Amino acid sequence: MPRIQTLRECDRNTWFNKNSAVDTPAPHYPCGHGSEEFGKTKKAFESKSSGSRTKEDVDTFNKAVKDINGAVNVYNQTNSKLNNNRDQMLKNWENDEKKFADAHMPYYR
Repeated sequence: MPRIQTLRECDRNTWFNKNSAVDTPAPHYPCGHGSEEFGKTKKAFESKSSGSRTKEDVDTFNKAVKDINGAVNVYNQTNSKLNNNRDQMLKNWENDEKKFADAHMPYYR
């Protein structure tokens, strides 16, 4: 019986790894193009004195901040989901490994 459980847990682990790699988009930290655009917007915003900034400048900067915050939230949610799934998978594996060892290895006192 424990051998069947071990095989099932191996199948679950394989499914998790495949699902993580194929179905779940890789959590890319918001860097690259989005971060470059934010950097340009921030630099342009900060290069003007606070008295010479127009409403359009403030709106553009606020939109860039909102976009980068949204990307960070998506990154954090994806990472959290993957970490929780990985943690559960490892707990299941460790429990199954213990059951297998208990069934097939003698205890010495």
